[in-house]
Amino acid sequence: MNYTLVDVIEVKVLKDYQLHLKFENGVEGDIDVAELVPFEGVFAPLKDKNFFARVRINPEIGTICWENGADISPAVLYENIKNEPFKYADRFQKDFEESMRKRELLKEIQILEILQNPKEPTKWFIWLRKDSQKFRLIVDIDTIDDKYENDDIEPYIKAQLIELEKLVKRQK
Repeated sequence: MNYTLVDVIEVKVLKDYQLHLKFENGVEGDIDVAELVPFEGVFAPLKDKNFFARVRINPEIGTICWENGADISPAVLYENIKNEPFKYADRFQKDFEESMRKRELLKEIQILEILQNPKEPTKWFIWLRKDSQKFRLIVDIDTIDDKYENDDIEPYIKAQLIELEKLVKRQK
């Protein structure tokens, strides 16, 4: 993933582990730090909400930090705020199911859900089940958004279904 380096210039504590951030280019938004980092190691003290609320900007590195030295990359913060939710999730699921139906895969494979990967927000998991086995396909939401916007989604879905068929065959 290519990250954009933009400094954080303002931070405001909201509730729980949420912050409102403003970047030097004017982009701003809210972020839940609990979804970004495990409260372990250098981040363990952040679990204490009073300690967490003492967040500040370190202008030398252009990001938020805490007095124990914990900080979060401004690129990670920016990408998580800038990325819109997967705007084609419902449409993709319908199109994916329809393509499975056409290939007669729905008779044996059930789509369980489509979920965002919390560690890599631009990747989504498609969880499927065949009999008692679960399968996971990983799709890139930027690719899907581009494909929908360029009206070129069918070949992409077809390629994903071919991967699914291979995966199911390997499991037999």
